[in-house]
Amino acid sequence: MRDFRDCLTLSGLFDLPFQGPHFTWSNHRAGEPIAKKLDRCLVNGQWLFRFPASHCSFEPPEFSDHSPGFIRLLTPRPSFGSRPFRFFNLLTKHQDFKETIQFSWNNDGESAGNLRDFCFKLKQLKRPLRSLLKDNYSAIERRVAETASILSSRQMLSLNDQSEVNLSLEAQAKDIWQSLRLAEESFFKLRSRIKWLGEGDLNTKFFHSVTTARNAKNAIKHLLRPDGSRTTTLQEVHEVAVAYYQSFLTTIRGDFSPDLPRLLESLIENTCSLQQQGFLSLPFNSEMVRRCLFKMPLNKTPGPDGFPVEFFKASWDVLGTELEGSVLKFFEANFIPTSLNATSLVLIPKRPGAEELKDFPPIACLNTVYKLITKLLSERLKLVMSTIIAPNQTAFVKDRLLLENVLLASEIMQDYHREVIGRRITLKIDISKAFDSVRWDFLLNVLASYHIPDSFSKWVRCCGCNPSLSVSINGITSGYFRGKTGLRQGDPLSPILFVMVMNVLSQMLNRAAKEGTFSYHPGCEELQLTHLCFADDLLIFLEGSERSLRGVLSVISDFERISGLGINIQKTSMFCQGLDDASLANIQDRFSLRASSLPISWEAFSDFFCYLGNHWILDERLYLAEKSY
Repeated sequence: MRDFRDCLTLSGLFDLPFQGPHFTWSNHRAGEPIAKKLDRCLVNGQWLFRFPASHCSFEPPEFSDHSPGFIRLLTPRPSFGSRPFRFFNLLTKHQDFKETIQFSWNNDGESAGNLRDFCFKLKQLKRPLRSLLKDNYSAIERRVAETASILSSRQMLSLNDQSEVNLSLEAQAKDIWQSLRLAEESFFKLRSRIKWLGEGDLNTKFFHSVTTARNAKNAIKHLLRPDGSRTTTLQEVHEVAVAYYQSFLTTIRGDFSPDLPRLLESLIENTCSLQQQGFLSLPFNSEMVRRCLFKMPLNKTPGPDGFPVEFFKASWDVLGTELEGSVLKFFEANFIPTSLNATSLVLIPKRPGAEELKDFPPIACLNTVYKLITKLLSERLKLVMSTIIAPNQTAFVKDRLLLENVLLASEIMQDYHREVIGRRITLKIDISKAFDSVRWDFLLNVLASYHIPDSFSKWVRCCGCNPSLSVSINGITSGYFRGKTGLRQGDPLSPILFVMVMNVLSQMLNRAAKEGTFSYHPGCEELQLTHLCFADDLLIFLEGSERSLRGVLSVISDFERISGLGINIQKTSMFCQGLDDASLANIQDRFSLRASSLPISWEAFSDFFCYLGNHWILDERLYLAEKSY
């Protein structure tokens, strides 16, 4: 399969966006069903330039074993809405950029003393920056072609007549052409999201092709409504998406429990020391703000205000002092403006041909200044995580490797292929809508149970709770509503807070095993190990009995009630060994769990390794530190 993908890449071909089933061939055998993706519609970039709205539709196979595919050459639909402002990095190379920023920023003579004033002054910059972009870089491809033609003419003149005037005109034309050519590459490189290609020859054509393919792949042309009908206009697509996410992100799951603080105090064993509490409460300073901003990654999609990290770095000498002061003011006043805490939920299809909104996980695009604040908080909170989080969790904890749990899980499950073995079960748990379902009251109580200082908890509450949300589809933003639950993926603070929340489940499982609610897995009893965590994915190890399985599921149910986090039963599976067929069938029927077999294909690990037989095969790109257990 890798050879096939490499062949397509070298040929400049990719799948045309399609509707219908992912698998296009079936053997139609009830006893041994097999379905595969054998039929594809491959196109190149020129096709999409010519037919930008085209797509492929796979229909039911009827009497055949293949699904028929139809290529539909549609005309582009009428646009819906207007695209929000977005700063393009190529502006930083223009000779008038600094002057434009300085004139607009200092126009009223007032300095921004807080985040509200700073956001207002940022808003005032949008008009002059739009004008600068339009006047110098609109229709960038046409401009490059025109300047290339002018350069060719002047080069011919200078070759025929080596006069000072002709040579000067040639040099001037070459400077303009090179400037526009570099701007064109910068524009398409940003839109292509290619990060692995560094400096070298210009790759404008490559970036342009990747951008076109990426836009075609991620474009949402229609959606299925809850009743199964299909939207017919882009406006309907937006309305259906906004209604879905507004309903989901304003519905608080679980139940409020007045006994929650007492329960958490009894569960959490490791808390912040007095020294750590003092460290978390230390005031931030200007140097910390500046250093944090300049460490933030580049080429990231900006938030609703349209200003990426590159803009602030390029204009630091104009607005850096006011940015530092405004951010520091937040830590004093515990206030963040609604406009700064705004979020665009960008929908990216989880799989090709996705039509249902459950297959479009939302990625939160946050404003750079907001991310700067939460990155300051996350960098500080990271330093205490290793002392308060149980060793079962290795994701997002300093000095722990995700691979540690991978290798330990491999060791525990290495005997599952044997026929004669003690009864044992391993549950592979998938948390449903993990980040989006965390209750805020539970989160704040969890912070208190770790003895996180009140001042730090207030900063977290100001940032993480009550955000304003909108939905972005095909670059157009619509809808506006207040979130009431969940953590936003894309927020630097969210993974750390989520790990702290999941640590409560770790403690609940450990306590339940000690109290006899369920029995240890035969391979884990000596270590008293109940589970391993990979951020929001879990492997739970238990003795292979109905009683133990019921005990584990009761713990998960209790955790769901207080936290809002429940399991996705369709994606949760179990690996059993040592059970006879009757016992296995009874467990599957009673608990509605699907029994699976090794090897495991797990999305959480797909970038690092695959499981082959009974051995972990590591990707050659991964550096594995030597570590023994």
